[in-house]
Amino acid sequence: MGPYWMNYFVHVVPICVTDSQVLKCLAKLTYEVQHMRKELLAMKNSLKCACNGSSSPAPELKSTLPLSTEEEMAIMCDEVKEGMAMDALVNTLSVAGGDTLVKVVVNIMRKLMTNDLAKVYSACGRKGKKSLVALPVYKAIESAVRKNIVGATDCDVRAKVSRYLACAMDREGGERKEDVYRQQCLGIYWRCVRSADS
Repeated sequence: MGPYWMNYFVHVVPICVTDSQVLKCLAKLTYEVQHMRKELLAMKNSLKCACNGSSSPAPELKSTLPLSTEEEMAIMCDEVKEGMAMDALVNTLSVAGGDTLVKVVVNIMRKLMTNDLAKVYSACGRKGKKSLVALPVYKAIESAVRKNIVGATDCDVRAKVSRYLACAMDREGGERKEDVYRQQCLGIYWRCVRSADS
């Protein structure tokens, strides 16, 4: 008999004969690794809360997520200026998870704000929108991203947040609805022109 790990491997992973069976095995292993990573992250977060050094319960946010109005965002920004509320927001956002930087940012942004509120902001406040980076909430977004993706740089996070906000109009049929409306208007216009000609 070979080493212990070989016996374990042979019993856990069946011997694959075809390419499709190999791909199925790899997909299953990938899923299991991702699931274990999520569990590990959850345990890590709960351990951090338990080892915080205080016997008081973990701080909770007064505001409910996702934020849907600019007034709710202003209240959240005032709340986050306190240290405990910032920690609570970071912990709340960081459990959104994801296995790539893009997925983590998308999940965090979806947890933080509705798509309608995302349409009001851009990363730096361009094109007549408000700047999200200038708000205290943005620091919580960066910290939450870094809890999931350790090597994420400021530029990487800002670029992904910027992209998420820029695409808010396209999500949930934003521009597509406008295109359908334009086509309907053109159809009505051409029907009126045809009826006037006849």
